[in-house]
Amino acid sequence: MGRSLRALSVLELVIALGILAALLLCLTAFFLGIWRATSKQDDLTAGTAFAQMQMDRAVLNGTYANSAANLSGQAYSHDSHTQTLFTYSLTSTEVPLPPPSTQSAYFVEVTVSWWDGRRSGVGNLSTRLSRLVTPP
Repeated sequence: MGRSLRALSVLELVIALGILAALLLCLTAFFLGIWRATSKQDDLTAGTAFAQMQMDRAVLNGTYANSAANLSGQAYSHDSHTQTLFTYSLTSTEVPLPPPSTQSAYFVEVTVSWWDGRRSGVGNLSTRLSRLVTPP
């Protein structure tokens, strides 16, 4: 009479658990990569909107003329528990308009960075907007 059911040896069990552990590690790394990319994209979207808001505020208030400022503000890129601190700098340079105009325009640039501009494994986290503004 042959034996139809065979018990697993300890070695086979260890190999099976090792393969399962390797698969779980690969899946974990995959999902962490997706989460990191999504988080970076969310911060980039919030940082761009924050830069646009600061640019619009400076143009509407007229505070852009020959200014250089390093300021900061907070915004939610995910939720209130993962609040990101956005630091921005606003610089402007006077640019003469071509003749016959006697006015000057201003090249206004807003640079926004978060996590001090660098984060391990994620890269440079900043965005920049610029606009040529002609005073009224």
